[in-house]
Amino acid sequence: MKLLQQAVLDNRLLLVELNQLLSKIQQSNPKIYSEAMPLLNGVCLGGHVRHIIEHYQIFIKASQVKTTVDYDHRARCMQCQSSIIIAQTAIDEILHDWDAMPKEDGSLTVSMITNPALTDMVSSSSVLRELQFLQSHTVHHLAIMGIALRQYGFDVNGDISKAPSTLQFELNN
Repeated sequence: MKLLQQAVLDNRLLLVELNQLLSKIQQSNPKIYSEAMPLLNGVCLGGHVRHIIEHYQIFIKASQVKTTVDYDHRARCMQCQSSIIIAQTAIDEILHDWDAMPKEDGSLTVSMITNPALTDMVSSSSVLRELQFLQSHTVHHLAIMGIALRQYGFDVNGDISKAPSTLQFELNN
């Protein structure tokens, strides 16, 4: 399998796992989704989910219309942050759009705020590199969510909140 196809598949699987986790939260204790958590400095789980969703939406839109990927200047979907159902709908839409992902790697331009006092930093990237970023970004937000959910007594699949490199390390040791 080509690296690009693997990256597309890996991200798809993460989004499916996130949707499944949201279903578990909805079934067991939906109020914790939008509840400010002291462990997360007052941020709710929904804030992390919203953040993940927005990054995927930005990447998909930018790759479709061939514009700069700008993860920082985004509309915050507060409904995704407060409603599991709306978040799941947004994830389903991303998964639908995911089927139209480029089949070949190509160049992209990415804009990023590295210092709020300066102008945005713009650099070259590729579809594959951004898919790698999205996967890493999602895994790390899932890890944060996993820590918080476990503190609330929620049973979280250990693999969903671990980086692939950690899983590989654990398998080899």
